[in-house]
Amino acid sequence: MPNRITKTHLSALFIIIFLLGLILGYFLNIAKINYFGKDTNVVLGNRLQLGLLDKIWQSLEKDFLYDDDLDKEKAVWGSAEGLVAAAGDPYTVFLRPELNKELDITLDTELEGIGAEVAMEAGYLTIISVLPDSPARQAGLQSGDVIYEVDGKATVGMNVYEAVALVRGPDGSEVDLTMIRSGKAKPFEVKVKRSKLDIPLLDVNELEDGILYIGVGYFGDKLMDQLSEHYNLIKSDKTKAIVWDMRYNTGGLLEEAVALSSEFLPEGQTISWRKYKNFKEAIKSFPGFQNFADLNKPMVLLLNEGSASATEIFAGVLRDYELATLVGETTLGKGSMQQIEELSGGSSLKVTIAEWLTPKEYNINGIGISPDIEVEFDLEADYDTQLQKAIDVLKEKTQILNAE
Repeated sequence: MPNRITKTHLSALFIIIFLLGLILGYFLNIAKINYFGKDTNVVLGNRLQLGLLDKIWQSLEKDFLYDDDLDKEKAVWGSAEGLVAAAGDPYTVFLRPELNKELDITLDTELEGIGAEVAMEAGYLTIISVLPDSPARQAGLQSGDVIYEVDGKATVGMNVYEAVALVRGPDGSEVDLTMIRSGKAKPFEVKVKRSKLDIPLLDVNELEDGILYIGVGYFGDKLMDQLSEHYNLIKSDKTKAIVWDMRYNTGGLLEEAVALSSEFLPEGQTISWRKYKNFKEAIKSFPGFQNFADLNKPMVLLLNEGSASATEIFAGVLRDYELATLVGETTLGKGSMQQIEELSGGSSLKVTIAEWLTPKEYNINGIGISPDIEVEFDLEADYDTQLQKAIDVLKEKTQILNAE
């Protein structure tokens, strides 16, 4: 008797096929997620599928009511900025041509602006430190203040170079800042008159009791040449101790920081480690720079929250080799290295490629270097409280040496 397919059989077969479809669909979807990394079609393996951007632009050209206002150049710049901003690193930025020019003056010792060191913190343009005798200091701006608007333009969402370009300006011009300060209920307005900011590379003075003061304003390319003029004084018997003042020194040229560090160390000693993505390398002391290797004099290094980058590398050397007592406040923690790639149209990409470590491999980035003796700068005092503490420390150390 021939087999007959009943309604019951058909129903069972349908259910089986349906269940197989569900199972197959589930595993195909899992495979898709694993392959793309996310349940999306804009990422293929490790490659971005940028056709989405082209599709968006085509839709704008086709349907956007105000298509005459569309600017292809602005669209490209904006896309590039958004792509780089997705990295989430404030020091990795795409710079439009006009902002790229700002980098050409970052190593100048003479700038025009308000005299405040700033950084992007949690997306807000925040004052890290205020230079002494600067327009910012005279206007009452403080570390921790947020510059919310510059001449009515909100700084939220900008990269730090964009924001700095707005704040800077010609000597004598004015800028209106909308500030936010912890403890104040509402934002407040400040008008600041920009001025020429002359940051001296070196300031050398003889203080009391044989203490020599050496202020280093910036690691510029003439620093070691200028310092060499004072070598005899540094090494002379009349100099009993030394204060190195690097407060508000935001860094500069790595080579100059390595050269200064090399003066205190035997040739070939580790000054810093450069930690890349997949390896690290040691930066060694330069040969022929060992002028202070046998100095054997008490030293203090003054630091504050405005001390950054190359200054922190030098501070790491003095701390790790126990060459000086660190006095003041914790440094900024700018311990990363950027590479600049010039792009078409005068734009550039500044990308973080490494972090700096101290000789003993302590990380600086985002942490800073803490002082051995913490002393805040007292704005109400009629003297430099941090410098006075450095002098007191050195007097005590020289008295101990003399007693021996």
